[in-house]
Amino acid sequence: MNPEYDKNDKNKPEKTDEILGKQNNVALAEHRNKAMKIAGQLLKSNKITIDDFPNKVAELVNSSATILEDYENFLVHEASKSSDKGMQKAAQSGTIENIPVQQTAPNVDDKKGNLKNNIEGLFTLQRRNKDFERYSEQYGK
Repeated sequence: MNPEYDKNDKNKPEKTDEILGKQNNVALAEHRNKAMKIAGQLLKSNKITIDDFPNKVAELVNSSATILEDYENFLVHEASKSSDKGMQKAAQSGTIENIPVQQTAPNVDDKKGNLKNNIEGLFTLQRRNKDFERYSEQYGK
């Protein structure tokens, strides 16, 4: 046996497992999250059923990172292939897009008088003048 080899920390089995990611909890959690995400996308795209979801997650967790990347590339390719750009179907009659807008012409003279009164009513001086006229009529100053 080689005593120098046995004392080297980088050759310890625990260190080797950590480097390979076999016992690294963070790497395992990230791998599991990635597998769950891919299985969810497969479920969303109707490639698997809800009953197959747990089995697919377990299968993906036990698979390598390259297989997960292949699944991701497959899903991206499928999504880009299935999504058509532009209008997908013609609007049907009775929908919001096809309802004609009916505009009626208001009585112009009536609107002018109301508009003038409404604008004048906004100013406090005009309101004070009207209040003063009403007060002077009431109490006769």
